[in-house]
Amino acid sequence: MRIYIDDIKDKLQYVLLVVLFYIYIFNPVFSFIGFGINNLLLLIAGVSLVFYNGIFLENLRLYKTELSLVVIMIVYLFITVLISGTGYYQGVLDLLSWLTTLLFLPIFLVNAVLVKHRDIGFLNLIISVGVVAAVITALSIVLPGLNSLLRGIQVGNELDVMENLGQLSVRGFGLGGNLTSAYGYMMGILASICTLKMIDSEQRRWYYIVYIILFLIAILFNARTGLFALLITLGFIFLKSLKNFSTRGLIILASIVVGAALLIVLVKKFSPDMYEFIEVFFDFLSSLENYEGSAYDQMLHFPETTHGLIFGEGFNIFLADYMNSDLGYVRNIYLGGIVFLVLLLLEQFVQYKKMYRRSGGDILVVILFLSVLVFHYKGSLFYTPNAVSRFIMLYYFVLVYNELYQDDQILIYK
Repeated sequence: MRIYIDDIKDKLQYVLLVVLFYIYIFNPVFSFIGFGINNLLLLIAGVSLVFYNGIFLENLRLYKTELSLVVIMIVYLFITVLISGTGYYQGVLDLLSWLTTLLFLPIFLVNAVLVKHRDIGFLNLIISVGVVAAVITALSIVLPGLNSLLRGIQVGNELDVMENLGQLSVRGFGLGGNLTSAYGYMMGILASICTLKMIDSEQRRWYYIVYIILFLIAILFNARTGLFALLITLGFIFLKSLKNFSTRGLIILASIVVGAALLIVLVKKFSPDMYEFIEVFFDFLSSLENYEGSAYDQMLHFPETTHGLIFGEGFNIFLADYMNSDLGYVRNIYLGGIVFLVLLLLEQFVQYKKMYRRSGGDILVVILFLSVLVFHYKGSLFYTPNAVSRFIMLYYFVLVYNELYQDDQILIYK
């Protein structure tokens, strides 16, 4: 009887962990609250770290190079906006959020929560979180009533944009923020993690194929750019399989490709509008002719002056009435110029170099780095709290903890 009770307790704790990290990563913004639940977690984390400032400072010591670059960027951008006279200080505030949401919360969750559940495997937990999110997306696609409920209880900023674009029927299915951007890309990263775990000879988990299909559904019905993360991973696996003559790797690769193809066939049959939405994306990728005059072509532009190109013009081109752009690299150049963009890329390089070393040369870190560089073309990913950046910073501080406490590490893989 005692064993049975302990088993129930363990399962309940795991469910609570999944809910907690779901809130952290996907941060749904409910309309009846008006702000992301992460703000409540951030308050708890802030109070906790005041009383346990030694732990916080110890983590910052291993993050000091990146932190110094962030501070330089904040000062630089503040001066740029001040001199330009645009008054766009939101960019500075976005950088400051780097020092709150993307520092306080991950450090708190690692040192107050994950350390008590070292044996579950960090990536296993994140996959479980992603599967829950993907199942919610799949159910909202096939159950219009559920979809209406989910849309009704969440802040509708993205819905307004999709309505203007005529995409309400083909995008925005799920429970979370940034459904049409970071949510979908995070699903691509999760599909990549599952694929890498399947390749591991010690982790023959073929049921991950089902997870990957669920993640692909969430990608296709929210943010098609999420495919890039998986494509990068499949490319690595293909090259590695050829190099090592790995039949297993090629079989897994073929299984994912076939599964994805069957999924698209089903979408074509049961949701023609969605299929057309997907087809336009692949047509764009496969034909240079489609690039000319496309939305991407129109949004790829830069400041006309040398000073603006190098030092920026101190405003967000995404909000401009004329010649606006949602391309992350373009937005950052208009904001702070090539100088600002170089600082951003330098910070990212330092961060991922440390992660690669601390992980023991894990190929996942390389895939994350390449994925983030690709994804940034669709938004200011590097310093904006969203599903992808929250996951990466959580992973970063898991590795920091493992470096600090080498005899008492948090499991990454299991």
